[in-house]
This record gives sequence, C-alpha cells and structure tokens, in this order.
Amino acid sequence: MAVQVRTVNGVGAKQAAGQDQRRERDQRRRAAAAQRLAAATAELASGVQQAKAATESLDSLMQGIASAAQEAASAAHQSLKNAQVVETNAVEAGRAAEASLRRMEALRDVVADTTRDIQKLIEGVNAAAETNLKSAENITELERQSAEIGQIVQTVEAIADQTNLLAFNAAIEAARAGKHGLGFAVVADEVRTLAETSASAAKEIKELIATIQEDVRRVTEDVTQIGRAAAAEVEKGKAIAESLDVIANSMAHVMDGFQQVNDQSAQAAKAAAEMRQGAQQISGAAEQASTATRQAAQAVAEQNKALGEISSAADDLAQMADELKHTSEGGKAGQEVASAAAELSATIQQSNSAAQQIMASLQQINSAAQQQSSAAQQALAGARQIEANARVILDNARASEEDVRKLSDLLAKNKVDVDNFIAAINRAAEENLKAAGNIKTLQDRARKIDKIVDTIVNVTIQTNLLALNGAIEAARAGKHGKGFAVVAGDVRSLARESAEAADKIKTVVRDIQDQILVVARDIEEAGVAARRQVEDAKRTTTSLQTIERDMKVVYEGVQAITAQAETSLTNVQEALAAVGQIAKAAENIAQNTSEASKAAEENARGMAELARAVEEISNTAEQLYQG
Repeated sequence: MAVQVRTVNGVGAKQAAGQDQRRERDQRRRAAAAQRLAAATAELASGVQQAKAATESLDSLMQGIASAAQEAASAAHQSLKNAQVVETNAVEAGRAAEASLRRMEALRDVVADTTRDIQKLIEGVNAAAETNLKSAENITELERQSAEIGQIVQTVEAIADQTNLLAFNAAIEAARAGKHGLGFAVVADEVRTLAETSASAAKEIKELIATIQEDVRRVTEDVTQIGRAAAAEVEKGKAIAESLDVIANSMAHVMDGFQQVNDQSAQAAKAAAEMRQGAQQISGAAEQASTATRQAAQAVAEQNKALGEISSAADDLAQMADELKHTSEGGKAGQEVASAAAELSATIQQSNSAAQQIMASLQQINSAAQQQSSAAQQALAGARQIEANARVILDNARASEEDVRKLSDLLAKNKVDVDNFIAAINRAAEENLKAAGNIKTLQDRARKIDKIVDTIVNVTIQTNLLALNGAIEAARAGKHGKGFAVVAGDVRSLARESAEAADKIKTVVRDIQDQILVVARDIEEAGVAARRQVEDAKRTTTSLQTIERDMKVVYEGVQAITAQAETSLTNVQEALAAVGQIAKAAENIAQNTSEASKAAEENARGMAELARAVEEISNTAEQLYQG
C-alpha cells in the first residue's frame, strides 16, 4: 500500500508540475499576446489620430473647394445670363439694323423720285421765267405801238384844228357872200361841229393811250419781276436738287453703317451663342463639381463619424488588452477581443469605403475643375473678342445715330426749302394770272380806241360829204362861191388825211390787240402751267412728309441699336468679370483638390494601417481564444 501511495503521489506530482508548466506557458503566451495586443492597440490609436488629422485637413480643404465651387457656379450662372442678353441684343440689333437698312433703301428711292420731281419743277419754273421775260419784251412792243398811235392822234388833232380853222374861214366867206352864202354858213357850222367832235375823239384816244402806256409800263414791270423772281427760284430749285443729291449720298453712307452694324451684329450673335454654350459647359462642370463636392463632404462626414467610433473602439481594445495581462481566462478574453476587433474591422471597412468615395469625388472635382478652367479660358478669349466687337458696334451705332440726326436736320431744312419753293411757284402762278388779267384790260382799252376811231371815221365821212355839198353850193353861187370852193377843197383834203390817219390807228390797234392776245395767252399759259406744277408738287410734299416720318422711325431704331450696344457692352464686361472669377475659382479648386487628394491618399494609407492593426489584433485574439 505504501508503495502504491508513493507511486500515486509521484505521478500526481509530475502531473501537477506539468500543469504548472502549462500554466506558466499559458501565462507567458497571454502576456506575449497581451503585449502584442497593447502594441497593436497603441498602433491603432496612433493610426486613428493620424486619420483624424487627415480627415480634419480634408474637411477644411473640402470647405474651400465647396466655397470655390459655389463661387464658380454663381459666376457661371451670371456669365450664362450675360451671354444670353448679349446674344438677344445682337440678334435684335441685327434685325433693327436690317429694318433700318431696308427703310433707308426705300427712302433713298423716294429721295431719287423727289429729286426728279424737283428737276421737273425747275424746268417748268425756268420755262415760265423765260416766257415772262419774253412776254415783257413783247409788252414793250405794245408801248411802242401805243406811242405810234399817239403820234397819229396828234395828226388827227392837227387836222381837226385845221378843219376847224377852215370852217371859221368858210363862215367868213359865207358872211361876205351875203344871201348867196347862207348855204355856206350852214355847211361851215356843221364842219366846225364835226371838227370839234374829231378833236374831242382824238383827245379821248390820247388819254386812253396815256392810260395804256402807264398800264403797259406797270404790267411790264410786274411781268419782268415775275420772270426775275422765277429765275431766282430756279437757282433755289437747283440748290434744293443739289441738297437732295447730298442727302442721297449721306443716305448711302448711313446705309453702309447699318450694313456694318448688321454684319457685326451677326458676328456678335454667333460669338455670343458660342459664349453661351461655353457658359453652359462651365455651368454643367460647376454643377458636377458641386455635386461631387457634396458627395465628398458627405463622405468626409461619414468618415469623421466612423473615426469617432473607431477611436472609441480602439480605447476599448486598449483596455481589454491591459486586462489580459491580469486575467487567467485568456480564452474568454480573447473571444471578447476578437469580437470587438471584428466589429472594429467592419467600421474601418466602412471608413475605408468613405475614403475611396472621397478620392473618387476628388477625381470628379478635379476633372470638372479642369473642364471649367479650359472652358473659362476659351470663354475668356471669346468674351474679349465679343467686347471688341461690341465696342465697334457701339461706335458704329453712335456714328450712325449722329449721321441720321444730321441727315434728319438736313431733310427738315430741305423740306422747308421745298415748301418755300412750291409756295413761290404758287405765287408766281397767281401773279401770272393776275398779269394776264391786267393785259386783258389793255384789250378793253384797245377796243375803246377802236370805237373812238370809228367816230373819227364817221366824222371824216360826214366832213367829206359836207365839203362836197359846200363845193356844190359854191358852184351854184358862181363868183360869190369861189372862196368857199377853195375852203371846201381844203376841207375834203383834210378829211382824206383824217381818214388815212384813222385807218393807220385801226391798223395799229389791231396789231396791239393781236399782241395783247399773244402776250396774255403766253402769260396765262405760264400761270396755268405753274398751277399744274403746284398740283404736281403735292406729291413732292407728300414724299417729303413720308421721308420726315420714316426718318424719325429710323432715328428711333438707331437709338435702340445704340442702347442695345451699350447694354451688350455692359453685359460682356460683366461676363468677362464672371469668367475671370470662374477661372480663379477653378484654379482654387484645382489647388485645393490637389492638396485634398494628398490628404485623401494619406487618409487611405491610414485606413490601410488601421486595417492591418485590427487584423493583427484579431489574429492575436483568435490565438488567445483557441488557447
């Protein structure tokens, strides 16, 4: 029994010693594992701090990127708005210039027609002037003819005086003859009465001739003045025609300006459309950058949250690792550590996914920034070209506005001149017709002379008959009638002279009447023609009114073009500033993105280190768990 006890005791001692050795080995293994866990958790804590620092840097950089992206988006929106305004204004300016060009072409045709009408008026006025001046010369011929009648009338007066004297002598002879001269006395008395009648008629003709001569001088002055005034109006008409030629040339110059504005507006519209498309690209890139920035910011926020959880888990693991040094239940503790490490690994995996999302978003932001920068540079060059084009359009529009204003002033003056010209033609027409009426008055006076001459002719016939009767009485009286026979013969001779003078007067009167008819007809025709010209000139007046009205429309149109050009220039300058902001924002985004990419890469490496540290912890914990 004793031997058996010793044997049993020996075996038990060995077993106990083995157990002690195993416990020591387990203790050493746990201690080593705890040491590794402590080192791994320390490394994990350090990695967490580094990741936090990288994330904080990322957060700061993302805020800068977000601010720059917002600035770029706002500037892109502004540049797009400016480009749309410039494009719209360019199109409207082109339409306005085209409309003004077409209106000016129509006005130029109206001016050409008006010039031709004025030329016709000038020809008509010139013809009237020549007619009046020629008529004035013909009227002068009337004065000469009147003077000729006056001379003949003097002859008639002289004959009447001589006849009267002979009648007185006949009365003396009748008295001498006594009863034989009674018949002579009657004849002598009647001859004296007829001589007085002839003298009275001659005096009346003389007075009419004086009136005619005065009327002729007055009409001559009037017609001459009308002719000279018409000649002066011809020169004014020529000046008007020359002014219309200047206006036509000025219109051609203005039309060239409108054509330039039209061409430049088309170029500006095309360039503005390209700038608008560029602005849309910039806006799209800005939106892309903003979206990527929001995604990156969200990923950074998620990573911050995950890092907080990782940090808390790392602290828990550090505490567990420390407890492992003092616990005898390594398997259970290892299981707890392994479970915590698994949870931490999942969290790190989420954080790592966020890090990858950040890097992907940064790549999108960088790509969008490059697109913005490239589009901004192109837009900047285009905007500068549009600005130069807008300045040219504005300069041309202002020049056209000034040209149209001067042209309108010239047209207004020309219209006044044409109105005065037409009014002068109308006055000339009325004065011509009035002069024709005055000349016709001469016709009435000439008819009166003709009637008075008929009286003289009748007196001559009666005187001749009385002289013949006197000769018969003288023959009957024999020697007592010899003296009376001589007187009767002289009276008959004077009667013949008076008849001849009357015939001459009638001939000259007929010439005067014919001349009056010719002159009156010419002057009246000139007046009627002038009236027709005034009627025709109404079309000229209407044309000038049309020109004046349409020029106001053209002036308003060119003012609108100028205003649009000024607005376009302002918007182009605003677009330039906006594109400059975009370029600067893109540069800031690119710079921040570059730094953020480095921080993201550092963050990714940190996540990888965290993953390795957790894996080490997990492996160590697994070993502890498996004993």
